[in-house]
Amino acid sequence: PETEQMCHWIVDQKRSFERVLDACCGSGNIALALAHQLPSRVKRVTGVDASAAAVELAAENLALNRDKIMANCDDVRFVHDDVIDFLQRSPPKSFDLVVSNPPYVAAGDWAGLMDDVRKWEDKAALVSGDDGLELPIQIIEHSASALCDDGLFVMEFG
Repeated sequence: PETEQMCHWIVDQKRSFERVLDACCGSGNIALALAHQLPSRVKRVTGVDASAAAVELAAENLALNRDKIMANCDDVRFVHDDVIDFLQRSPPKSFDLVVSNPPYVAAGDWAGLMDDVRKWEDKAALVSGDDGLELPIQIIEHSASALCDDGLFVMEFG
């Protein structure tokens, strides 16, 4: 429910976000929900993930929902890339909104997660270094230059 609440909060801001980045997009749920539900037309939503399988699933989810999504959005694309490399290559002020649900589990906590989580979730999609902060901190640091001056950064964490 936290991811859904985050998306609702973003939509409730009643702001125009023409260029959206979903950093660590996974299956594309956040990117697709925002492309469909933001109150004003979205020009471009880009989802980036280091997992080729995740990007493939995101593209499949887009294909299944294309008519609904594209009614409010000009372009949705999913990119297989390292999120930090992608942010570093992005021109300054490329995005109005950067949203992220990155890996944030500490490496030592993986074994203690519920069996269902460990069975169905890719470890790399959940674990981020010894303290769980490695990737979230890097995303925060590198998103600043990619955001426009009045841009919004939102991260689900914890």
